[in-house]
Amino acid sequence: MRSVATTVAFLTLLAACSSDDGPAVETGTIQVAVVTEGANTDPDGFTVRIGNGAPQSITSDAELTSPALRAGTYEVLLSGLADDCTPVGANPRSVEVTAGAPVQVTFNVNCVGFATVTIGSTTTGAGAAPGGYGLSLQNSARLYSFDVPASGASVPITVVAGTYQFSVYAQGNCRSLQANPQVVSVTSGAPLTVPLSMQCDLPRQFAAVRGSGAEREIVVQASDETGFTVLTNNAQADYDPAWSPDGARIAFTSERTGAPEIYVMNADGSSVQQLTDGQPSASFQPTWSPDGLRIAFVGTTRDGKQDIYVMAADGTDPIRITEEGTANTEPAWTPIGDRILFVRRTGTARAILTMNADGSGTAQLTSATTTDVSPAWAPSGARIAFMRQVVGGFQLHVMNADGTGDVALAAGPGIGLTRSSWGTNDRIAYGTATDDGYGGNYGWIEAVSPDGTGRNGLLGSGDYAYAQPAWRP
Repeated sequence: MRSVATTVAFLTLLAACSSDDGPAVETGTIQVAVVTEGANTDPDGFTVRIGNGAPQSITSDAELTSPALRAGTYEVLLSGLADDCTPVGANPRSVEVTAGAPVQVTFNVNCVGFATVTIGSTTTGAGAAPGGYGLSLQNSARLYSFDVPASGASVPITVVAGTYQFSVYAQGNCRSLQANPQVVSVTSGAPLTVPLSMQCDLPRQFAAVRGSGAEREIVVQASDETGFTVLTNNAQADYDPAWSPDGARIAFTSERTGAPEIYVMNADGSSVQQLTDGQPSASFQPTWSPDGLRIAFVGTTRDGKQDIYVMAADGTDPIRITEEGTANTEPAWTPIGDRILFVRRTGTARAILTMNADGSGTAQLTSATTTDVSPAWAPSGARIAFMRQVVGGFQLHVMNADGTGDVALAAGPGIGLTRSSWGTNDRIAYGTATDDGYGGNYGWIEAVSPDGTGRNGLLGSGDYAYAQPAWRP
């Protein structure tokens, strides 16, 4: 459909006038035409402004006559367009007025029309989303935000026809069973209903680290965004939370005495006990054996060498079980306790290896030419999540227990990802971060399913950075 609303502003060409006071003043005219195309002709019309003149409304059957214009350069601005109308080409237009024939300015305007969009949601699973879900439709020109109940339909909204990215925002124990985001196309005059399938699990508690530097503290929260609690509060950093297999205690690293040491506390933050004390000179990254009787950790010797140690859960009998490589870090017990994953640094490369619980039988799982860190076992012991350094940050990967079947799941937005945790709910939690624009990092906690679907946020705030998530057993 094509209609032409032509508005001509005739600025009458005046005859050159002479007087005794000076030379003649040259004037000219500008003729403005507006051509609308598409599903909507914008019956309310437009507004044209020439130079610094007053704006005037123009309807499809109107003409405007403006005062005479001196010869020179003018800007012609078209405004008052409907939301679905976009001018093609430059707006405003720069034109040169001279004495003689009128200057022609034609604006072509594309009006794509509108349609209503409704979201119909269904939610399965043992959990609940009492507040429903937040939704958005966004493209380069427009953003629409609205809500939908957990099961039911949203209030229809009217949007400009076009192609949009449709995104769902849910509390952490709920996830979309479809691609999120996904692309939807809205056609003028054709009401669109978009189905939304969600799953909500029972809330699961996790620990994480809030803050940076010396201000790091250990916090807990449930995946439905309830029960946020700060467990540690002192002048030095606390980090590396690791749950005991029964979920009753948390081992962690603290610098409250100066050097990093291993501590343990109850799940509510009470009864803090120090397990290591200078032997080795620094101790960090604790992880419990599945039977709860031992804790593996990283120790730094006085000559700077980092190796993996195993001690009894009460801190006695520490034994070093690695010696090769520049550094051996990030231990993680298998679910049955027979082997330990770890990261070995040789030169600048970092590779993931596995070994028997006594340090023997070492086997390399990833290439020494890449930087692979933060390994975490699946509850079944059949697969491993880890982080791989890529251009611009880190990327979450999953591989089989023997190192085969490597698949990338989620990319960091710029800086990188921190330690992953694979919960018995079959969700992989990880920290991710991006530049906050002020010389620091803004970090938050996300979760994703092992097949890469259902990615959503668990914990994040503009006031703090969050990292190192650990699901409670």
